[in-house]
Amino acid sequence: MMTQRFWIGFILILTIFLPGRLAAFVNNQNAAYVLGQPNFASATGSVGQNALNGTQSVVYDTSTARLFVADSNNHRVLMYDLSQPITNGMNAAYVLGQPDFVSNGAALTQTGMNSPMALAYDAPNQRLFVDDGFNNRVLVFNLSGGISNGMPAAHVLGQPTFLSTLWGTTQSLMRGPQGLAYDPSSQSLFVADAFRILVFHVDPSTPSYVDGMNAFAELGEPDFTTRSFGCSQTIFGDDIGIAYDSSAQQLYIADNSNHRVLVYDFTLTPLTNPAPIPASFVLGEPNFNTSLWFPLAQNVENLPYAVTFDPVSRRLFVGDFGRVLEYDLWGGLTNDMNAAHVLGGPNFLVNDVGISANSIMTANGMAYDPTNQRLFVADWHYNRVLVFDQTNLGGTPNACPSGPAMQICGTVVATEDGVTTLPGIPVELRDWHGTLLTTQKTNDSGAYSFTAGLTAGNTYYITPEIDRTQSATPTQYPIQSLPGIGAQANLALRGWPGTLQVNTAGVGSFILISTAVYSESNAPTMNPAAGASGYYTITAQGDGTAALSASQGSYYMTCWQQRISNGSVTYIRNPATSSSGPHPISPNQVTIIPACGS
Repeated sequence: MMTQRFWIGFILILTIFLPGRLAAFVNNQNAAYVLGQPNFASATGSVGQNALNGTQSVVYDTSTARLFVADSNNHRVLMYDLSQPITNGMNAAYVLGQPDFVSNGAALTQTGMNSPMALAYDAPNQRLFVDDGFNNRVLVFNLSGGISNGMPAAHVLGQPTFLSTLWGTTQSLMRGPQGLAYDPSSQSLFVADAFRILVFHVDPSTPSYVDGMNAFAELGEPDFTTRSFGCSQTIFGDDIGIAYDSSAQQLYIADNSNHRVLVYDFTLTPLTNPAPIPASFVLGEPNFNTSLWFPLAQNVENLPYAVTFDPVSRRLFVGDFGRVLEYDLWGGLTNDMNAAHVLGGPNFLVNDVGISANSIMTANGMAYDPTNQRLFVADWHYNRVLVFDQTNLGGTPNACPSGPAMQICGTVVATEDGVTTLPGIPVELRDWHGTLLTTQKTNDSGAYSFTAGLTAGNTYYITPEIDRTQSATPTQYPIQSLPGIGAQANLALRGWPGTLQVNTAGVGSFILISTAVYSESNAPTMNPAAGASGYYTITAQGDGTAALSASQGSYYMTCWQQRISNGSVTYIRNPATSSSGPHPISPNQVTIIPACGS
């Protein structure tokens, strides 16, 4: 006897918006606020207490609610106090690198800077690291005693003194550093320095922590004196942005010219290994030896500039040209994996480089605030910092009513006819991270219902599962009445009304949301493909969203695949895998967005 397990062709993700809570960003979401500009339509570069000119990097200190911004063309770092409410074009509280908010001259001193490129922050020791790129050094500011305008740096890396600007490829010198990341667990500072990563042990209690200290490790080169570039598992093209995940001991490197992100997992290949140390994973490319960037797709990166990490939900944000990709790493990393969401474009195939609240030109730097669920994006070309707020889709606080208790319910039906109900089918309820919360079987009418334990503001997956026993004498169902490739379920949402958006994977595929079951005999005539595309938010009306009514009994989700034969376009529901035919549809997200505030 052979047992096969069949998974349904979609995953439902239910999200209830409440003030201060949202599980994920929405594709093409508007920024809630902008810093450095009075509004989202302005892009003027200037100097002042509320102005920016060439925003290269941002870093956020969660312990004090301070946002630091590398204002490169003004040769300074601004500090914004975000313990107060954010407002568009708000004033910075302090400035480093300049004596006041109206000066912007470059300098090679203990208090001056020349085009700061990147930032990192050490919260336990209250140290700010500033990549002073054109001075070939990293400045270390000790903020444990407070901050003041134009205060001097406490230490310098990459140079023997604050007055030298040597450049070179050695164990202590730098050559145009562009990125910083800090690991508080080992007190290690990673510096992206022209085709290599230098790693410094910056424990302030050790005698080796001195100006001009040596790096203890290196990535991207076989030794400290070699300077080469390329595209392989051990060599970079141009490392710009870097980020570190202390819990997983993983370093993320935006390899800009190779259109990829390299991931070093130091639990697999420790930094103490002999150089050159190989990368463990690659995102944006099918392997370590390619540097493709066109066409844009859900798993393709185009000139990635910056990376940042959300340690709570384990999400990696990658800023490339005209967009920010969000990767969900809760289930682990795989080479060339798909991104889960995109900011800066309506889908994964478009990067909107215009100037607006939902467009990004160059995401040169990013930082994530896990406490308040905010993503800060340094949009260099438009001289601004965009603030994307997961608890606020457009800058207006949500006003969700205290509606009836949430309930997720529905029936599981056979794929073949979309009508035959299937009793005894296990239906799993999982949280946003995929953790199984509870399982129940459909009743004699094929129905299921989850109510207990649902929390407003949380996100849930609903996955019907079919265990199918194939034998001469089937023990569960006659084979001919079983779903051939899975099941489909309708769902009823009891609670607030809202809209629904769908992400799908597969060229020419889409999810149809309707209030009635569709079959091949009345397949939709619309053509959502409109040029090869692998991402859609589409409904029976083709408008990208479906209005959900709290009183509506059920909504049906059906997967459709485009097929082209002799120039004729048809759509097939839930196709099986075929070596010659199209791949089955594998939608990765369905998000329910209640219409709060409307």
